[in-house]
Amino acid sequence: MAMQVYAVVNQKGGVAKSAIAYSMSIELAKMGHRVLLADLDTVQKTSTDWYETRQTKLENLVVKNFKGVRDVANFAKGFDYVIVDGAAHASKDTLDISQVANRIFIPTCSALADLKPSARLALELMREGVDGKRIRMLLTKISTEAEALGAKLALEEQGLKVFSSLLRQSPGYIATLDAGKALQECNFPTLREHAQKLVTAMIKR
Repeated sequence: MAMQVYAVVNQKGGVAKSAIAYSMSIELAKMGHRVLLADLDTVQKTSTDWYETRQTKLENLVVKNFKGVRDVANFAKGFDYVIVDGAAHASKDTLDISQVANRIFIPTCSALADLKPSARLALELMREGVDGKRIRMLLTKISTEAEALGAKLALEEQGLKVFSSLLRQSPGYIATLDAGKALQECNFPTLREHAQKLVTAMIKR
């Protein structure tokens, strides 16, 4: 199969970007694919730190911190999937990876302080020639259905496509990630089911 590139990007932190990228990578690796999780945040290194704390490593998953997209491209040969965990700010790397990615996910919480810059990034990428069909907004840290609906409508009014599944808010997910596990490896059955539904849908989209 040709190598697939999934980009998880935003121009601000705290929207579960790394959690999404990390969980997708774990899921694809468990399915038997050779996966590279490219952590482009050279300051926080969240995905890299999570994997270092994971007790059971996966032979076909490489999690590595990179300074930029060019470094990723030079390293990525031989992988089935490259999942890019973008830095917590928009940059030329954000545009470069979005131009070559098969799928682009932009996670956002429901607060206007998150929605506005997230939507702005999506619209800017499209103005730069990125096909909007490859971009999906992804609602994260959602507590209620009303909250999700309001955020979804606000994004759709700007012509943006919103992913059907969402990530709920829960301390259980925080504890799961702190242990180096993916969201869908959560010990709580309901949370695990919700996360599995989300990650499966993202991979199959």
